[in-house]
Amino acid sequence: MIIGTAYDVLIYQKHLKKDEKYLQKPTNDNSLTIEDPKALDNSNKNHMKKLKYHRFFSKIFIAFSVYSNTKIIFSTKSEDSDILAIHGIRFLTMIWIILVHMCLYLEYFYDNKQILVRNLDGFFTQVIINGTTGVDTFFCFGSFLVAYLYFKKYTIKNIHEPNNYLNVIKLYFIALLKRFIRLTPPYMIIIGLLQIITTWYSKTSLFPIMERNHENCQSYWWRNFLYIQNLFSLQNMCMSWSWYLANDMQYFVIINFLLYLSSTYFKIAASLLGLLFTSSIILTGYISYIYNYVPTVDKIINLMDVIYYPPWIRIGPSLVGVITAFIVIKLNNKLLWKKKTIIFFSILASLCNLLVLFGLYERRISVLNAAIYVALSRTVWAIGIAWLLIACCTNNGGIVNSILSWKVWIPFSRLTYAAYLINPIVISSVNFLNDTSLHFNIPLLGILGLGNVVLIYICSYIVSLMFELPYINLMKEGMKYLN
Repeated sequence: MIIGTAYDVLIYQKHLKKDEKYLQKPTNDNSLTIEDPKALDNSNKNHMKKLKYHRFFSKIFIAFSVYSNTKIIFSTKSEDSDILAIHGIRFLTMIWIILVHMCLYLEYFYDNKQILVRNLDGFFTQVIINGTTGVDTFFCFGSFLVAYLYFKKYTIKNIHEPNNYLNVIKLYFIALLKRFIRLTPPYMIIIGLLQIITTWYSKTSLFPIMERNHENCQSYWWRNFLYIQNLFSLQNMCMSWSWYLANDMQYFVIINFLLYLSSTYFKIAASLLGLLFTSSIILTGYISYIYNYVPTVDKIINLMDVIYYPPWIRIGPSLVGVITAFIVIKLNNKLLWKKKTIIFFSILASLCNLLVLFGLYERRISVLNAAIYVALSRTVWAIGIAWLLIACCTNNGGIVNSILSWKVWIPFSRLTYAAYLINPIVISSVNFLNDTSLHFNIPLLGILGLGNVVLIYICSYIVSLMFELPYINLMKEGMKYLN
């Protein structure tokens, strides 16, 4: 990083950047290609080759530059200007997940757990108890973004045209490879750091280590590398919150398969999506019923392996995201409805979200009703988020769209992946270093929440700078060079 930053500031910015104009032309997508080599004389050809050579190797150094990567992180420009609301949704959802994780991981550090348990029955604490739906928001708009960019590139008009099958297969595996390279390096590095940190805390902290990551990661890190840890028990999982990454990768594989299949066999792809959607709902309700599940904190913890993170349980919101993207593209980002109709659907979508969050407050429901709730709740939540995306993407979101599309959110949105990777580590570390336990009260929780959010995003900036952006930059340059 030091070498890359020094090279960037002292050499590239002063001398080599001016030569970029020779390599980048408005008509060329690939800055390493020459549009008409025959039109250039030998002198210009040699100069061009020399510039390309220097550019490729200079980009390797710049990939690790603190200066350039900081500019990337804090830039308020976005390539997806027509869906800016995604950044606000992503950041605010990440804040929600941090607060849920904080309540979860601080449980072992309180000296008055009885007061904590009593407060769990409160109305507003339902936002924390049902905060797991925040992950479903990620699934929904994550798949929406994947499908939206695909449909935008391969427009609906061309979706039925015949394709070169080998080319489609190649594009599919390139998309999977890019995703793997994008996510895996920082993920594996954080797992290594987690193992070291947890080993140290197990020997030095006054508090017991409830999650044996120093043991699990040593034995089962390969499951994380293959993104299959969600197929095994939570007790033997390295980095327990990483189940989301496994689900997300598996959904990415499935959704991209359906998208590329739709380019030739649209009806078959749509039928498979519908089959997955209905099967997930039916299977989730059936599993909930046979395990006599009722939505209480104890049952959630005891049945996490069965009813919480398996991929067949959580795929519904991802499929809703794909359908939402298709609708937005089909509408051409325009929804010419009357204002009253827009308001009606906005109220309906809000009721969907409120029903999932607060629908079970102070209610004792039967196992059958619980099965229906579990089967439908995540999909109903995703439908509420889907309308929010449709409204914002068609400029019908009003003040909500204005807030979510605020460009200030963009830098924080870019740090979401790093924040998700490290937030439980930061939350636990702060308390493992203490000599005394915490005393639960609401004002203290609010102060801790604010402090944790600030600290996590500072650490996320460092993680992104060191372990995430360099590999993204190298991947982009590698793809350009291969092209």
